[in-house]
Amino acid sequence: ALVCPKLVMANDPSVVNTIGNDLHFSGVGWCRGLGSAASCWEGAVEVATVSGAAVVARRSFLQALGGLEESFFMYYEDVDLSVRAHLAGGTCLAACDAVAHHDWALALTPWKFALLERNRRAFWTRLWGGQARMLPVLWQAEAMAWAYALLHGRAYLKVKWSVMRKPLVLPALSGRSKSATLRSRLARTHPYAILFPGARPISLLGGFVDRLAVAFVR
Repeated sequence: ALVCPKLVMANDPSVVNTIGNDLHFSGVGWCRGLGSAASCWEGAVEVATVSGAAVVARRSFLQALGGLEESFFMYYEDVDLSVRAHLAGGTCLAACDAVAHHDWALALTPWKFALLERNRRAFWTRLWGGQARMLPVLWQAEAMAWAYALLHGRAYLKVKWSVMRKPLVLPALSGRSKSATLRSRLARTHPYAILFPGARPISLLGGFVDRLAVAFVR
């Protein structure tokens, strides 16, 4: 359905930027294989979502999906497209023998944080809205986002509040009958280590909430 290459760091091609992306139930996405050795990844690997940095697909399939959701503007358009591909019965792959260099850094400015949070919330509602049992997963992600904003200062708290006040609203996704298949491809563990490096208490608390949330998802 959708295929992306192995993305490596432009400044050090021996290191992976991402092998597609992982996706948590809450809509939080992150780079799969980030920082690992590029030589460890070969062949075709099934992934939760492709990376929008480089992706190919049959024109007919992209047209059937309706293309990218332009309302996102930036960030999550690849996640949204990938999930729609899953719901349409497709597959997302990383072709690791194809390599692309990506000028990327793990940096989250207030502007980027605002877009990611706005789009994550819109995506979650688009996918799970109306399913009450998924609410604990949303609450978990919200708690982590507010914790991140609190740890990083006033500018992050301000944009997080702005996102809450002015949400992006998108039409619900179709294909809900296949949502069980989709859930099997989503991560059960929030990426605490990436967002909160060295913050052991948050990881422990988050792990507990993860287990509670997954109990509702089943």
